[in-house]
Amino acid sequence: TLMSMSSETGTILPRLRNCESSTDVLRVVHEEFCRWFAGSAGRYAKIADETWQLWQARRGDGQAESA
Repeated sequence: TLMSMSSETGTILPRLRNCESSTDVLRVVHEEFCRWFAGSAGRYAKIADETWQLWQARRGDGQAESA
């Protein structure tokens, strides 16, 4: 999971403030994971959705919308 990857998490979490959807998180996760591991964006869709859900819950806005 994202939370078990501390180095990667440190590069992703600060960028979540600018995300407005799971699709935005997918872009961020893909960009960062390409820097770390490489791979296609589709490979990271699940982690982007999970991250978006967690981010929305943390923000407390109750709108855990998935793209």
